[in-house]
Amino acid sequence: MTIHECHLNPYAARRILWAGDRALIPLQPLCCTYSQAAELITDNITNCLHGPTGNPSFDPFQRIKDNWNASNLSGLADIVKSPWLKGKKEQDLLDVYFEYFNNMIFGGGLNALRCTMKLEEQNAEQKSRNVLGTTVDTRCEKDTTRHNVRCHVSVFVRHPAPKTEAESLLLLKNYLGTMLHEMVHAFFSIYVCKCNTMCRRKAMEFEESGATGHGIHWQSAARSVERFVRYGLRLDIRLGREEALGLELIRGDKEIWYVDLEKMGMDRDTVDREMDWYAQVFIDDLEGRRRVEAEEKARLERLEAKGRKENEKWERERPERERRERNERRALKSVTTRIHKDLRSKSTRAKWNGLFKRLSKPVLKLFPPPSPPPPPPNDPNNPNIPPPPPPPPPPPPNFLLTRRTPLPRPQHPQPPPQHRLRNPPRSSIHQTLRIPLHQPSHQPQHPHGQAHKIQDGARRPQKHIRGPAEEKRGLCHAEGERHTFEAGATMIVARKRGAGKNRLVGASVAGFEAAWDLDRMVRVVNGGADVELRGFLVRLSGVFNFIIVLLF
Repeated sequence: MTIHECHLNPYAARRILWAGDRALIPLQPLCCTYSQAAELITDNITNCLHGPTGNPSFDPFQRIKDNWNASNLSGLADIVKSPWLKGKKEQDLLDVYFEYFNNMIFGGGLNALRCTMKLEEQNAEQKSRNVLGTTVDTRCEKDTTRHNVRCHVSVFVRHPAPKTEAESLLLLKNYLGTMLHEMVHAFFSIYVCKCNTMCRRKAMEFEESGATGHGIHWQSAARSVERFVRYGLRLDIRLGREEALGLELIRGDKEIWYVDLEKMGMDRDTVDREMDWYAQVFIDDLEGRRRVEAEEKARLERLEAKGRKENEKWERERPERERRERNERRALKSVTTRIHKDLRSKSTRAKWNGLFKRLSKPVLKLFPPPSPPPPPPNDPNNPNIPPPPPPPPPPPPNFLLTRRTPLPRPQHPQPPPQHRLRNPPRSSIHQTLRIPLHQPSHQPQHPHGQAHKIQDGARRPQKHIRGPAEEKRGLCHAEGERHTFEAGATMIVARKRGAGKNRLVGASVAGFEAAWDLDRMVRVVNGGADVELRGFLVRLSGVFNFIIVLLF
């Protein structure tokens, strides 16, 4: 922490706690001195008892006091007998009193964002020292600023558990007194500056915080709180001011006359008794510490003596150890020399002029290749699973069969009429045969994309008669149908073996039909009504064409 972060001007910090968290200028952490913090607690108690200063239009403490009286929180004996405590924990009851004390005594300065309280068990060290409660101070930590400063109040559980109502009443009073004692420490821990620049060097003085945190200002604030609780809230609770003063005087090495006991409202005999008790405790503690220090010193002396003995033994054995090391080095050198001489003699006999060198990389033995992992159960290559049966062989092609289809092929779109060649080149490998369909056995497709329906009893359409030009080119634009032979007779791939070969090599079936006048033959034989005869003649012409190609 630095002076710019924590040591603030406490202007307007006085007399503003009467509004609690709803104050127009809320109290800022780490902004006061010990004397100013004690005066703030005293002023807030005065405002709670006699009304706020400045004659405001309403009393902000009136609702809190009405709730206190309505709950009868002053009657501890009745609270111990109350059925509300049946099934409740002691922590719940202490939380209720903590909220009332925070608002009426500390003005809401110990809210949940700044301070927490919990009933906890003691550890071994705290149990041995009879500690009743603690407050964790975080002002001296590295990451503490006025924005995140917090503290935690711990009230330790008393043992054994009470068995009667009187013991329960006494235990509740002790818990409330310890909680108020630690709440004063928490208020000082949050709102009192302890920076290294101005405040820390005087914090350990009795006029500020004191050696144990129970300095003169803490005593003044605790006396105001104790009087308010006794006479204002009608609770017979002690904050342990005499014990705290006796501990502070013993730890700070002060005499009893150093404090004005009459002004603090304390009895001299009580303070003397507490000082004697703490002195005895500290004397016993001092004797215990001295005993522990003597044991630690003796242990260190024993360790030093053991180290000296080991050094003396090492020095005595040093000549013998050096002689042994020299003999080992000589023996190693002689062996090395003998090996070198033997190697030189071998190299001389073998007429070797080089040097014997050790292989930098030894020959590594090859490891066998790893075995392949077992195939998964669903793997098709797994030998345990029988392979699937082979597919049946495809049927042999029949070059004598043809198939006619009136449906257009999407993979071979027909070019528009303007792009078709009148005389296609004879060197084209694939020759396409276009033959019109006469009297089809199935329903043909209309040239405009619509099917031509033939009703029952209606006259069939007449056969289309081709002209000479259509027979030469093998095209039929009126029907728009395309037929190709799937066999070798319809898709003949021939090579020209010379310029003087017969022109029948590249001839098509359409040419044979035109040359042999198959249509006239069909009309002469059966009047043009026998479709099977015409198909037979077409296939026969294909066979003749295939034979002619093979011959030439």
